[in-house]
Amino acid sequence: LPNLESLRIARTGVTADGVRTFLEDAPEGLREIDVSGNGIPTSILRRWKNASLPPDGDGTERRYIN
Repeated sequence: LPNLESLRIARTGVTADGVRTFLEDAPEGLREIDVSGNGIPTSILRRWKNASLPPDGDGTERRYIN
């Protein structure tokens, strides 16, 4: 999934631990994740959003929908 830019897993029953694990090693190009309706703590998403983007990034910010 190295080219994945957007992931929408809204209302799927994904767990906070599952999202946390995925985001710890998410594809570098991932810029957006939608986990609405799953009760994922915002702190997990904020940590990923505020992490440093790769140096060759296009300047696009990460965003999440919760």
